Amino acid sequence: MATQTTSAELAALRAELANPAAPCVGPAPDGTKRPAADAALAERNESESQIEQFLHELQAALNDATEGAESVIAEHPIPSVSAAFLLGLSVGWLAARGVGS
Repeated sequence: MATQTTSAELAALRAELANPAAPCVGPAPDGTKRPAADAALAERNESESQIEQFLHELQAALNDATEGAESVIAEHPIPSVSAAFLLGLSVGWLAARGVGS
């Protein structure tokens, strides 16, 4: 019985060595858990959770900035359009001169 488990474990190790890029998930052939795989999976879930939280915060900040910009433009339409026009002229002038290349 021990020989069969050892043979199965050796076969699994050979397969893992043959394909090192494959992730180690799921139980080992003998039914025990792989702590390294569990730790890697937990770390990945933690990273995904942090990324999702950051994206939600970024979306909220962008929504706040958009609402703020809309209110400023609604309160001061002529200066807003003038500023956008001057910014466009400046960018066009810099692009024509080749600044930043």
